Amino acid sequence: MSCQTKKITIPYFTNADGFCYPLTNFRVPENGVVTLYQCNAGYNPVYDVHTDCMLAYVYGINNGGALDSWVKHKHTYNDNTVIGLMVAINRDSGEYVEEYAGERGLMDVQTRADGTFRQHSTMGPHNIYYMVPTEPYVEYKWKVLQHFLDTGHVKVVTFEEPELWNDAGYSKGFQEEWEKFYGFAYQRQEESAIARYRSQYLKAYLFYDAVRKLAQRVKANYPDVQVILPTHSIDDYCAHGIATNLSMFASVDEVDGFIGQTWSDGVVRPLPFAGEECENPFATAVTQYRSYRPFLKPEHALYLLQDPASDNPDITQPEKEERWKKTVVASMMQDDSVVSQFTIWPQRAFSAASRDYRSIQLNVYKMYYDLPKLKGNIYAGSAGIGFALSDTASWCIGKNHQVTEKNLATIFGISMQLIEDCILPDIIALDMLTDVKQLSHMRVLLVSYDAMKPLNEQIQQVLADWVKQGGRLLVVGCDDDYTHVEDAWWVKKGTTPVEDLLARAGVNAKRNSVGVDSVVPASNGKAMADSCAIPADYAKRTVTYVGEEITPFITAGENVLGFTAKAGDGLIGVLGLPSAYFALSRETADWLRELWKLMLEGDAEGYVAADTLAAVRGGYVALWGSKDLALNPDKIYLDLFDYEMKPLQGGTLAKGLTAFYYDVTDAVQAGKPALLFTGGVETSDRVVTENSVQFTIAHPSESYSSSMLFNGGKKIASIKAVSESGVEANVVQKAYEAQDMLLLKIDAIHVNDPVTVTVTWED
Repeated sequence: MSCQTKKITIPYFTNADGFCYPLTNFRVPENGVVTLYQCNAGYNPVYDVHTDCMLAYVYGINNGGALDSWVKHKHTYNDNTVIGLMVAINRDSGEYVEEYAGERGLMDVQTRADGTFRQHSTMGPHNIYYMVPTEPYVEYKWKVLQHFLDTGHVKVVTFEEPELWNDAGYSKGFQEEWEKFYGFAYQRQEESAIARYRSQYLKAYLFYDAVRKLAQRVKANYPDVQVILPTHSIDDYCAHGIATNLSMFASVDEVDGFIGQTWSDGVVRPLPFAGEECENPFATAVTQYRSYRPFLKPEHALYLLQDPASDNPDITQPEKEERWKKTVVASMMQDDSVVSQFTIWPQRAFSAASRDYRSIQLNVYKMYYDLPKLKGNIYAGSAGIGFALSDTASWCIGKNHQVTEKNLATIFGISMQLIEDCILPDIIALDMLTDVKQLSHMRVLLVSYDAMKPLNEQIQQVLADWVKQGGRLLVVGCDDDYTHVEDAWWVKKGTTPVEDLLARAGVNAKRNSVGVDSVVPASNGKAMADSCAIPADYAKRTVTYVGEEITPFITAGENVLGFTAKAGDGLIGVLGLPSAYFALSRETADWLRELWKLMLEGDAEGYVAADTLAAVRGGYVALWGSKDLALNPDKIYLDLFDYEMKPLQGGTLAKGLTAFYYDVTDAVQAGKPALLFTGGVETSDRVVTENSVQFTIAHPSESYSSSMLFNGGKKIASIKAVSESGVEANVVQKAYEAQDMLLLKIDAIHVNDPVTVTVTWED
């Protein structure tokens, strides 16, 4: 987001302010696919929500029933839905292991150190194994693709979740790939840090190579087919113990877009922050959604997933709904308009839900259908404050196969604190840095060189040049095993990532020692709170510094743990503590705020919190408040998270809650009868006269869509709802007399038989 210099009162509240950041419109893909979902079952009108594209989920050649069923429906009913294919690239249905591969089948299953297999699930009599993308396995997946692409029906291909687990990497197939790639004997990953790093890097590379080879073949043989790659975020892969390679995937020229898979269950997990293992689904979702785009090229389509259901059978329906609603609002907090909505498993997320919940989902889907023509703004705190992420966060793992240095504490010890202040973190893809211009929107950037490592010297030079040109860079990091791996480019130069960066920036400072006593440090000469004490396991890896013309800001006795120094026209700050330190207590989290302010001294805006995060796209308003906020009584909304779309004027948005409204103020104040909003899909343009409105809706059968009318002081003369085949649809009415509004709940008879609703008012 471009920086603003003047706070304003946010139009949607009476007691909230922030900066306004105009949004840019996204580029609609050439095939027109803006909304899509995946389905592993055959066509059924009860869960056809009329997305632009339906992805039929397949494992192997003999698993194409879902695709056949949807293709038949499309041709039977002249449906314009684009048919796509979602290939489970990381899993086998039994076809490869039991039939295609012969004796080598189990050699390519992801295998743990004890010889057990990584298994996803079972499907009938078959074990669904996670697979290593060896050369034979990739060849098999190409045959699967050919089988379905040769039908001519498939226009979109996705390679589902290319993932290799941290605790895998022991199979015969993986060992073969190791020796081909590295040219020397296989090393078990628990033997050393360098063995673990090599293993993780190879896991990332193998799936990158598989995607590259398959995407190239698709484009060479089926040039009109769009290739999309579904992937989780870096923090989510770290949490699950999976090697990440977003930067590699983004470099594949034949990939047209990505699906950012932020699942409702994935944003609800204990995270280290403020000294606790807390849950903050909204902050987690915002961070994940904002972390995808920096790794992608501008021309890549980005589809954001929201999951209205849950895989957890132990949570209640209200809990499922609340998780989904938080991800819906979080998905709106982007720098440009969200390319799409991505709902999944409709027979699980939609048709299995209550009718009322389905109606709410249709309200939300309507917004995603409308997105291409909507402009808007984001209201938030200061822009240009953020941190870098790197795939290496998932490569620097510990002996127990988990990420080291509490990498999740690093990420969420920063992002959740910013979101508490209603500041949307600006996230940089460290691995993708090639030009200073990529940092032009940043005012202060935090780089964690313990949780992550710079892949090459070009990254270092870009950071150094940016600082010298006026940037403000805070580098945090301690000493760890991965600082000293012999393959690292900086080890070959006899330095460390931090010292190399300081030298490039022209700062005369170097590490003095590693390790201090476990103490309560001092900030600018003043002892910090006891809860800011450096734990013993952190203290032994803490780095101290000496140097000319440095200004210490945190010390432990005579030792300088953190300092700032001028670098050309900019400022560099260095802190020799583990970056997870910011998550240790509420006081360390708060201290980071002071550190941001220190780094921004002299900046025209500085560090400025806001009271809310608000995303506005056309009439749609997505809100989250850091405190209780009074809604503007001059605004009139429909609550789209309410199946009866309760009209609102004034009232309160409680702290920590999300809201999704539709602003009908202008339409109501015009004083004329009107259709204010309808959920579902409008299949033709509305026909509006002085005293009537006609609109046509298609939505899943056995569901109802909600439509809200404004009467403008007139009485309803008639309401007709008739399907194309002449069958009268059921309409339930609810009057909101105080607002002069009427809610219509419209039951379509069949999804392939759109209902035309005609409302007339008396003269």
